[in-house]
Amino acid sequence: SDREIAAYLAGERDRYECECRVVTKNGNLKWILDRGVIVERCEDGAPRKLVGTHDDITERKQQELLLAETQQRISRVEAAIPGFFYEYRLNPDGTHYFPYASAGIKTVYGVSPQQAHEDASFIIDVLHPDDRNHVLKSIGRSAKSGEPWRATYRVIRDGKVYWLQGIANRVAKIEDDGAAVWHGYIVDVTEQRSHDELLEQTTRLIPGAVYQRKIRPDGSHTFPFSTQKIDAIYGLSPQELEQDASRIWDVMLADDRKRMHETIRESIQSSRGWNADFRVVRDGEIRWLREIVNIDSNHAPNDTTWYGYVQDITDSKLQELELAEQYELLQRIATTVPGVLYTYQIHQNGKVSIPFISDNVLDIYGISKSAVVADAHNLWTYVHPDDKKHL
Repeated sequence: SDREIAAYLAGERDRYECECRVVTKNGNLKWILDRGVIVERCEDGAPRKLVGTHDDITERKQQELLLAETQQRISRVEAAIPGFFYEYRLNPDGTHYFPYASAGIKTVYGVSPQQAHEDASFIIDVLHPDDRNHVLKSIGRSAKSGEPWRATYRVIRDGKVYWLQGIANRVAKIEDDGAAVWHGYIVDVTEQRSHDELLEQTTRLIPGAVYQRKIRPDGSHTFPFSTQKIDAIYGLSPQELEQDASRIWDVMLADDRKRMHETIRESIQSSRGWNADFRVVRDGEIRWLREIVNIDSNHAPNDTTWYGYVQDITDSKLQELELAEQYELLQRIATTVPGVLYTYQIHQNGKVSIPFISDNVLDIYGISKSAVVADAHNLWTYVHPDDKKHL
């Protein structure tokens, strides 16, 4: 904080803003956003007076730290995933093989790329009995429809069960001999599934949902990862959002949809995240959501990734809106009263505060409303000394 303000006073920065931690009198740790601006200078241009504000951003920082921790956990899982890339060919007579497979196939299936090139029947031999029918049908469906192949399944190798996940795109044109060809990759997700289960158990304690959002080069939206609570927030499952995240726009109110489209566009241009409140319709009811998002600063052009946290804040938002309406009504009433309307609070620790006072305090006391709300004792300086004890 000292370095930040020194740099600002020295003219090295065009504004002063700093996030820092403080320990309150009762021992609690709080995050504070400290902002200031020079309002008066000496004749030689040196700063004479600086005014600023301290805002409590503890809740936001806790959410940011939680999000960062989750992102790090996911990154560690992804970095540990072994797998292999391949080209897979299925002939009309049912024979199949891998014209190309990277060296990782040895770790996943226990065969060399050369063995896979000759014959791929080993992938059926090692399939878990409960998953064999599912995997074979998914391959046949992709071969017939041309849709991408995606499957998560188990294999048994050396007496142990491993979870694998495969994703591949089928070549649009069938070969002249009638063969179907795919390009894709298969990874061992055994450890990831264990981490996902642990992550899911952890995120059950979080009121909202954590997710990864991506805009693909073709402009389509996807959530490659989201915790299960995303379903309770949007009414859309993690699987549905992984396939097509644009379905979120269908449940969002039109006014907010336009604003959020603009928010995402600005995020891409500025490479910054966003904090935003917006409304969705779920089960015929309007719900308020709050979203805190960071952008992956290393994203490639036309392939943008965000990491976010979204929470249903309907109850608190409605209270906030109701309080705002009450405050506005109170201000209108105050303009018809010849004196000052105020709320005076005495706290358990003996401190006093004035959380509300009408605007005409300036006319009567000559002190601004903001000064009184900031520190109730400022009002006492205007009371006649002979009347202070009586009051």
